[in-house]
Amino acid sequence: MLWDLQVEIIGKVALAILLGGIIGLEREVAKKPAGVRTNMLITGAASLLVAIGDIQVARFENSEIQEFITIDPIRTVEAIIVGLSFIGALIGAWIARSLALPELFVLRFGDTKFPIVWSIIGGALFVAVISIFNRTGRGRRRV
Repeated sequence: MLWDLQVEIIGKVALAILLGGIIGLEREVAKKPAGVRTNMLITGAASLLVAIGDIQVARFENSEIQEFITIDPIRTVEAIIVGLSFIGALIGAWIARSLALPELFVLRFGDTKFPIVWSIIGGALFVAVISIFNRTGRGRRRV
């Protein structure tokens, strides 16, 4: 198995969590949002997701089926971004159905209608709400 790589990845994730904690501590001392726990979680998760790509590359680089497999670690990060985009798109579709808005540029998946325009608006709304929460710091004021 790839024990050396796994130990290395655990070390990298632990280091990322430690450094994220230091950044978070500095932010808490400055009374800014996103303190120790948030920064530790973000840096640890980001490090682990990048490490998943390293594991994929290491597992198949000397394999006999290597010529049939294309590994691109960036696809893992792209999948997460697409997942968050779908959350925004579904919010837009839900708002359009709830308010009985006109269906503009509709895609059909089986019996379900998916209004593209409202999905784009929902994605923008999702980003705006996240930005507002980021700016307000969950009730804390920035100094």
